[in-house]
Amino acid sequence: MEPGRVPRFTFSVPEGDYWFFRVVAIDRNGLAGGFSNEVIRLSSPTALLVANPLSGPKPLTVTFDAGASFDPDGNIVSFEWDFTGDGAYEFNSGPVSTVEFTYEEVGDYLPSVRIVDDDGLSSNADVSVRVYEPLRGDWWMFGKDARHSGRSSFVGPHIGDLRWSNDDFVFAPSPTVGQDGTIYVGGETLVALSMSGEVKWSVETEEKRWITSPAIGKDGTIYAADANYFGGETGNYLTAFSSEGSIKWRVDVEGKPSGNVAIGHDGTIYLGTEAGYLYAVTEAGVLKWTYQAMGSIRSSPAVTEEGMVVFGCDGDFSVYALTPDGELMWRYETRSRISSSPAVTRNGVVYIGGEDGYIYAINPDGTLRWKYEAQGFFFYGSPAIGSDASVYMGAMDSRLYALNGDGALTWKFQAEGPIASTPAIGADAVVYFVGSGPMLGVEPTVYACSAEGTLLWSAKVPGWVSIGGLAIGEDGSLYIVVNAVVRAFSN
Repeated sequence: MEPGRVPRFTFSVPEGDYWFFRVVAIDRNGLAGGFSNEVIRLSSPTALLVANPLSGPKPLTVTFDAGASFDPDGNIVSFEWDFTGDGAYEFNSGPVSTVEFTYEEVGDYLPSVRIVDDDGLSSNADVSVRVYEPLRGDWWMFGKDARHSGRSSFVGPHIGDLRWSNDDFVFAPSPTVGQDGTIYVGGETLVALSMSGEVKWSVETEEKRWITSPAIGKDGTIYAADANYFGGETGNYLTAFSSEGSIKWRVDVEGKPSGNVAIGHDGTIYLGTEAGYLYAVTEAGVLKWTYQAMGSIRSSPAVTEEGMVVFGCDGDFSVYALTPDGELMWRYETRSRISSSPAVTRNGVVYIGGEDGYIYAINPDGTLRWKYEAQGFFFYGSPAIGSDASVYMGAMDSRLYALNGDGALTWKFQAEGPIASTPAIGADAVVYFVGSGPMLGVEPTVYACSAEGTLLWSAKVPGWVSIGGLAIGEDGSLYIVVNAVVRAFSN
């Protein structure tokens, strides 16, 4: 070695191993000297990732948990996330190991987490997530959706031609529509009808029972209240049916269910009863919680995207709002009984009618936004919400009221009989509703009005009072139940 030259050596140490080394230098005279040291190679962290759920219909909210990841010689300082599998870690949650992400589009995804430790070393882990189209249609529960907007994504009929009717069973109001166009109707029997009105299947529960308007889950499961209304020996249930009509599970409920089943965005099923209980049940049929109001619950709950649950109470004249965990957020007291079901705007404003003749608009914090009086006649049906947050609601004074978001009257339409049904709104803002006839000695009439309140068409139907909701199918058909008969109107 040349005098003054500094020796340099490079060698690799296996990860995590602990090595000693000694250097000895011998000069030309044979004299030796040296030193020793130790080498520790730092260990990379280990990333572990789980996700729940791994598949489901859009929009699918997935919880990612990398909390089991570890670093053998230090700490994990950051979790970086690539939700779509495109290689771009677009979100850094810092030391927080659990995050949520909502997939809005159908597809197969390979989300990944990259963890970084306090030595700057990193590790990755990924999972597979599949998102598919929902197995329910556009009008999948009473009021169309969880907020009860009553507003379809499709244009309804512009002429009042009766396409078909079916009176094979005693049908309940408020039909719902599946993804393939199947119409589901409750009553003495749960019935699935084809788009041409033929019976696809029917299922009966015990004798002397009544099945309320069904709601369709994202996986195609059908939920309905299965009630002992006519003196039978069995109890009252929230029941889940398969898409072929077989019973999947039942949950006992206390009191007869008067309102319809509602489904939240997380899949939770809600049902109120005349005993004053609101039930929250998972898709697997497990009871999450119950809440007891101060009187009978006859309305169908509305549920916002954030999980706020809103319903009316017949006993204490109040509107309740609960958290997703079943805790009271607020209670607004009206002046009379409430049979109406609420509808909620995207901004969280609650619309509901009372038997004191007022339409109420309640702010998201439970304070009164405004109220509108319909000349002393009460509201029995429920409201529908336009795309501009306007509200449409029929009253027992035989008028349909259209109000803007500030509570000012835009127009009102005079029908031939009291309006106890809940309106349906087409994608072109046409409003459909039914005026009942018996109080005036005339037959019920189906009406279609433009967004400006002009009558587009009307059609007489045999029968008596029509309550509940209408539905609009993806093919533009309008489905109603009058006098326990299902009818379809189309162009």
